Amino acid sequence: MELYRHPADSIKIKWENSVLLKGDIVGELKKLKAQDGPDLQVYGSGKRLFAEGAIPVAFTLDKSQITPHGVIVALYKRAGDVKTGSFA
Repeated sequence: MELYRHPADSIKIKWENSVLLKGDIVGELKKLKAQDGPDLQVYGSGKRLFAEGAIPVAFTLDKSQITPHGVIVALYKRAGDVKTGSFA
C-alpha cells in the first residue's frame, strides 16, 4: 500500500511507499483513481476542522491501541478548560 501526500508546505517524506503529490491535486487524484490497483481512499476536505467561534477545551488520552498494521486508535476525554503557559 502506498501513501500519497499533499502537505500545506514542502516536506521530506520519510514513510516507506510514500509519494508527494504536487501541483494540480485534483488532476493527480483522477490519474491515480484511473489506475489499476486497490481502492484509493482520500482524507481531508480543505475545510477548517473547527468552525469560527468554537470554544477551546482540553483533552486527556483515555486509552489507545495500535493495530497490527500500525494504525493508532486513540480515545480522548474532555478535561475542562485549556490551560496555557509560557516558555519564559
